[in-house]
Amino acid sequence: MTQKALVRLCNFLLFISSARARFALRRASFDIRLAQEKLLGEILRRNKGTEFGGEHGFAGISGSEQYRSRVPLRDYDAFADRISAIASGTGNALTAEPVLRLLPTSGSAAPTKHIPFTSYLKSRFQTAIDAWLFDLFAAHPGLFSGKAYWQITPPARSPDTGASAALEGFEDDSEYLGPVARLLSRFLLAVPPEVAQLCAIDDFRYATLLFLLRERDLALISVWNPSFLSLLLAPVRDWSGSLISDIEKGALSLPGGGQLPPGLAARLRPDPARAAELSRLFAASPFSYEKIWPGLRLISCWCDAAAAPQAARLAALFPGVSVQPKGLIATEAFVSLPLEGFTGHALAVNSHFFEFLPAGGASPKFAWELAVGERYGVVVTNGAGLYRYRLHDIVEVTGFYNEIPLLKFIGKEDRVSDIAGEKISEQHAARLLESLFRAAELSPAFSLVAPEREGEETFYCLFAELDPAGEAAALRADLAGRFEKGLSENFHYDYCRRLGQLGPARVFAITKGLAGAAETYLACSAAAGRKLGGIKPPALENTMGWSSRFKGRYLPQGSGAGAAPVPAGGQR
Repeated sequence: MTQKALVRLCNFLLFISSARARFALRRASFDIRLAQEKLLGEILRRNKGTEFGGEHGFAGISGSEQYRSRVPLRDYDAFADRISAIASGTGNALTAEPVLRLLPTSGSAAPTKHIPFTSYLKSRFQTAIDAWLFDLFAAHPGLFSGKAYWQITPPARSPDTGASAALEGFEDDSEYLGPVARLLSRFLLAVPPEVAQLCAIDDFRYATLLFLLRERDLALISVWNPSFLSLLLAPVRDWSGSLISDIEKGALSLPGGGQLPPGLAARLRPDPARAAELSRLFAASPFSYEKIWPGLRLISCWCDAAAAPQAARLAALFPGVSVQPKGLIATEAFVSLPLEGFTGHALAVNSHFFEFLPAGGASPKFAWELAVGERYGVVVTNGAGLYRYRLHDIVEVTGFYNEIPLLKFIGKEDRVSDIAGEKISEQHAARLLESLFRAAELSPAFSLVAPEREGEETFYCLFAELDPAGEAAALRADLAGRFEKGLSENFHYDYCRRLGQLGPARVFAITKGLAGAAETYLACSAAAGRKLGGIKPPALENTMGWSSRFKGRYLPQGSGAGAAPVPAGGQR
C-alpha cells in the first residue's frame, strides 16, 4: 500500500469512528431538555458518594430545577481548597473517579488555576471532538487525501522544575483525541508529538517547520490562536536554507543547540526531491504558502472577539484555503463546536450540563430557554468536579440547530483592570475598540487596551498596529480623544480621571514589522510562563509595560484628553 493510500484509509477510519457522536448530536437536537436532564442525572449518580455530593444531597436530587436550588453558583475560589487536597493525594473530594491531571490554566487573570481532569471529562471532550471531525470530513472531502497538523505546544516551564505530574498538562494536544484517533494519529499527523518536548522556543519552531515543510500533502491545520500559526511561520524565509538542507539530508539542526527527544530522529528520512521542490518555491516571486502545501484545504482557529483581526491576517496568507472558526473550548469544558452551514457554534449538549446567566442579574436559564440575540454568561457542570461553575465567558445566541442554541463567543466577563478603582472590563474595552476603529475606518491586525505608566502618571493606552496611513487616519479621527471619551462612559473611570488618579488616555502606534504585534504579545506572554498555544488574544490586558515591549510611538493626544475637576464631595 502506498503512503497516500494509507493516509486515505486512516482518514476514512477516523471519519467512520466519529459518526456515532455526530448522529447522537443530531438526535439530541430534537429534544435538548431530555439530553441535558439525562446527562445531569448521570453526573449526579456518578458523584453522589463524594464529599461534595454528600454535602449537597446529590442522591436525593431529581431534575435540573432541584439541582439548581440545592447547589449555588460558584467561581474557582470556591473549589480551590478541595482541588488543593486533590493535589496532595486526597480522593473522593469532588469526583468518585481518580483525577488524572490537574490541568493548569491562567484563564483571564493570574494566579494559575488547576482544573481536575478525569477519564469521564476526557470522554466528554472526545464526544464533541468526534462530532466536529465527522462534520468536517463530510463537508470537506479533500481532507481525506492529506495529513493534519494538530497544534503542538512546548511546555510553559522547563521540565526540571520538579513540579508534580498531577499538576502538569498533557504532553501534546492529541491526548484529547479518542482511542481510535490516537491510534491513527501516527499515520495522520504531519508533526510528531515528540516535538513538544523541545523546550527552547526556537528549537520547537524550527522542528515544527521542518516537519510541516516535509509534508507536501498537508490538508488540515488546527490551531487555537491564529497568531500562533503566524508566529510559527514568521522565520521560515530566514531559515529556509537550513531547513531545505536538513530535509535533503534527513537531519534536524536545532538553532538553540538542544538535544533531540527520544524517537524524533527515527522520524527523519532524506528527501532530496522535496528539498529541490522547496528550493524552487522559496526562490519564486511572489512567494506562496499555498504552493508549499497545494493540498491544504482548511485552517481551524479562533476567529471571534479579539481574535478576529489575527484570523483575517491568517486568511490573507492563505487566500485559497477555508478558515473555519473554532467553537468555545476552555480547559474546564468543551462549550461549542462548529457545524458547516450554520452561523454560530452548536452548544455541546452531549458533553456537559449547561446554564446561562442573562445580563442584568436575572435568574439563570437552562439551555432550552435561550433566545436569539441575547447574551449570556456560561455556567457549566462538567462531571469532573466542577458544579454550577461560572466560566466567565460571554456568548450570544445567533440561531438554532433544531433546538440546540448556536453561540458566538463575545469575550470574557471577568477580565478587569483596576489600578485606581476604575474597573475597566474586557467587554467595555472590546466594544470601545470596535466602535473607535469603525469611526476611524481602521482595521489594525492587532489592538489592545492596557494601563501604562510614565513617571508619576498612570493612564490607559490603546495599542494598535498601524502603518503611516493608519497613523494619519488615527490623527484625523482624533482617536486618542475618542478613546478618552469612550473610557469615560465608565462612571468609575470618569471619577478617577476627575480626581486626578489617572492621566489622559493615549494611543500608541505599533510599527508594522515582519513578526507583527500579535506575535510580540504571544512571545512576551509565553516568556511570562503561559503556555504558548493557549494564550487567548484579549481586548484588555491588566498588566503594564507594553510600551517597552512593542516598537512604535505615542501619537499626539486629542481634544478629548482633558477632564474637568471633580466638584467638592465627589458628586457629579
